[in-house]
Amino acid sequence: MRKSFFLTLMVLLVCSCHQTVNQQKTSQADSLITATLKTGDDDRVLALVDSLEACKSISALKANFRRGYAYERKGMRYYTELYWKKVLDEKNPSDDDLASYIHAATFLANRQVTKNDFEGAIRTASEALKRIDKSQEQKPLFKAMLLQVVGSCQTELEQAEAADETMNEAFDNFLLALKTDTTDYSMRNTIIGLSNIAKDYLEVKQPEKATMWYHRADSLLNVFKTYPDAKEEKIDKMQALLLQLKIKIAGANKDKEAAAKAFEEYQETAYSKTQDGRWKMINYLMKNKRFDEAADIYMQLDSRMSQKNGGLSLDNIRKHYVGKFKANVQAGRKDSAWVVAEKVMMALDSAVNDYQQSEMAELTTMYQTQQKEAEIARQQVEISSQRFIGLVVVLLLITTFFVIYSMYRRKALHQIALAKAAKERMESELRIARDIQMSMVPHEFPKLEGLDIFASMTPAREVGGDLYDYIQIDNVLYFCVGDVSGKGVPASLVMAQVTRLFRALAKQRMMPEEIATRLNDELTENNKSGMFVTMFIALVDLTTGHLDYCNAGHNPPVLGGDAEGGSFMKIHSNAPIGLWSGLKFVGEEIDTIKGRPMFLYTDGLNEAENPQRQQFGEERMLKILRSIRFESATKVISTLSREVEQHRNGAEPNDDLTMFCFKIR
Repeated sequence: MRKSFFLTLMVLLVCSCHQTVNQQKTSQADSLITATLKTGDDDRVLALVDSLEACKSISALKANFRRGYAYERKGMRYYTELYWKKVLDEKNPSDDDLASYIHAATFLANRQVTKNDFEGAIRTASEALKRIDKSQEQKPLFKAMLLQVVGSCQTELEQAEAADETMNEAFDNFLLALKTDTTDYSMRNTIIGLSNIAKDYLEVKQPEKATMWYHRADSLLNVFKTYPDAKEEKIDKMQALLLQLKIKIAGANKDKEAAAKAFEEYQETAYSKTQDGRWKMINYLMKNKRFDEAADIYMQLDSRMSQKNGGLSLDNIRKHYVGKFKANVQAGRKDSAWVVAEKVMMALDSAVNDYQQSEMAELTTMYQTQQKEAEIARQQVEISSQRFIGLVVVLLLITTFFVIYSMYRRKALHQIALAKAAKERMESELRIARDIQMSMVPHEFPKLEGLDIFASMTPAREVGGDLYDYIQIDNVLYFCVGDVSGKGVPASLVMAQVTRLFRALAKQRMMPEEIATRLNDELTENNKSGMFVTMFIALVDLTTGHLDYCNAGHNPPVLGGDAEGGSFMKIHSNAPIGLWSGLKFVGEEIDTIKGRPMFLYTDGLNEAENPQRQQFGEERMLKILRSIRFESATKVISTLSREVEQHRNGAEPNDDLTMFCFKIR
């Protein structure tokens, strides 16, 4: 019998509370189910759910959701889908049951995706979204997750425009969830959701869009790190998740150096030392022919497979031992490969027999429930046949690929010629765009007695997202330096907008923190691309040297820098502009900076890399600034430009580089 004495006592405890309100009963019942789930005894969970439903401590909808979840853990796919579909058959779920309804819809839609039933997954998720819209609680996090499922299906169905709109709607709901729930639960699920969107775009060979979503997730991870209650372990796991994504994006872009660097960073995380973390390293190692390392990890994971899967099942052989055999063969460890092969061959008959018995047991259960033994058995045989046929088809496809390749090679050469012509036209247009952009930043600097000022901007590509500007009003000098997220044309458009707005707001004699707040209001409005800008905004009285400033997530300037020594300014940590709406930025001031040179820069300076991917670094930058005897702002910037070029040693710039220097004597 499934009902033990202890289980009966728990049920009686709940059923004795008929005098309490329904909400209290449901809360007690949920606590009991959660505690029982932690024991890992799924049969006991099913018995508990049956009893709680019988005494009306939980609704039929919630009971069916819990049953589906228990069968999911037992690996009984038929029952899992059966009970989750029963949940979705409820036409008017109560607000109390809405969370269970949405969870069932999300799980079922994802299962349909794994079976390539994309239309079915869209229908399931869309129906759940309608229920959310009808409810009193909007639940933006759940809505975002469901929209992500719909967008994923649309990408697979080649509905590119609809997919982009759906993914952006999901992003808006993720941000709304973060505003309404400041716990790390919403933040972690949002980061995971954005990384899943990036993976969806990688699946359909769109690495550019995947990169954009990766940067959104990475920006939120930086915000998550500032949470006072964010645990180091969770931050580390999120960091590892994004580094795995970064490796895949670099692979899609065929950028082996970037992939190798991301993989090295991943290996430095604590998560990479766990069993799951090691498992996720294998694919990269095998693709990059690092077979010795892959073989070592497979050996370390032998205990994981036995703990997780028991004996040598067919699934166990497919997921672990086939890969282990290949890694050892490629690594030249013939003895180890032979041991693996012998172990698999000795256990293969038993594994096949266990698989057949498992399949038969599930078929028997399905017959007892539905009284459709013949039809179900036929379907299962059909599925098994299709699996074997699928393996044969894969082999044929690999063989056929080379024939198809030769047929299309001639056509590809013609397309390459067309692409080259289009590229030349684009490069010409980008050169014009670069000239226009460079004309937007000042190149003539005021020649006033007591003021020495100079700046330079070098985009990494034809156009970039860095900016600097200044405007003199009477005896006051407004100035700013900024760095737009991303590079290229999108960043240059935001740069142009920010530059225009800065000049307009400065002319109204606003304080720096007011300018930052107004800029943030403008950039967050309809910001579906998720782009933002870090900025240092300031105004200085040219007579007294009094400095008012506001730093919006930008690198701290260096104040000093000549014989008296320079150091980074201590600044308030405001958020970048354009990331969150409704922010009020904090300003600061210094009584006077007369006689002290001030140096501002973007991270294209301190993060400049040489061919070995070593960064220029803030310490080197500060050391050079302290060694320069200040003769002019031009000399400071030209010296640093020369030092950066020597450090790069021929490597392409990895980011836009802007420097701004001035001194009031």
